[in-house]
Amino acid sequence: MGDDSGGHRVTQAPARRLTDVYVRPCLDALGLAAQGANTFRLVSETGDAVVVEVQLASASTRTESRFYINLALVPLPWLEYMRETRSREGLSNPRPEEGLVSGRLEPPNRLQWIVTAEEVDAVGNAVVSGLRETVPSYLELFDREAFLAILRQGGPLPGRCPRRAALALLLLVTGRTAEARAALAELAAEDPDSPFVAWFT
Repeated sequence: MGDDSGGHRVTQAPARRLTDVYVRPCLDALGLAAQGANTFRLVSETGDAVVVEVQLASASTRTESRFYINLALVPLPWLEYMRETRSREGLSNPRPEEGLVSGRLEPPNRLQWIVTAEEVDAVGNAVVSGLRETVPSYLELFDREAFLAILRQGGPLPGRCPRRAALALLLLVTGRTAEARAALAELAAEDPDSPFVAWFT
């Protein structure tokens, strides 16, 4: 099976069946479209994307699949910065590792999801339960005003996030220019060579 993520492909039978039978229908119901064998995306009207990826671990065998489920919010302005381009041709297929907010669906052992052919249904149901609970918290961040409010208030986010850079970015894209400039100036004072500050000023 091919994919566009650059990670390990979901080719082992247990993981492939779990992805096809459980992950794909679940994410389809949440609005994310399959793009390749193991990557799913939903892009908002503003060009921001939520990405979910099933990444097979190198320790997998033909009979036992070990995998991660990566999740990310990739705002378009952040992707432009990450890829150093504003060209539409250079901004397709955002990846989880390019996320402004990124995380993994936590498995029972807190390390990797593990599935054999006999366990596909049980593990698949657990994955679906986790995705139904977690993916909406990423989708809610499509609302840039709501995302900004969380950052201002120090509220919880569903994954890792460089909050001060995110705050500066959200202030900028929501039209709060003076506040954005002040936030960028604070970042520049700490790191005069910051590529993030250079890109947005």
